[in-house]
Amino acid sequence: MPVKKYKTIDLNADGNRCGESHPIAKLTWKEVDAIRDAREEKGLTYRDLAERYGVTLWCIRDVCNYRSWCNRPVYEKRIKI
Repeated sequence: MPVKKYKTIDLNADGNRCGESHPIAKLTWKEVDAIRDAREEKGLTYRDLAERYGVTLWCIRDVCNYRSWCNRPVYEKRIKI
């Protein structure tokens, strides 16, 4: 009997994937929190943070300004892989 494999994905209030479980996510929640802390507490530039985390300047700007990664997941769903 084959073993069924599942993974848990995060969903927002609209039922769409969000956060780390989004198919094109390049960051984790831990990294997002670290980016925001570094920007607010240490005053690092968007450019410094973008180079450190391997994402674009605009990605960092949107994370720091809560345009992206602004809501924690509301639901979790198990899907087959």
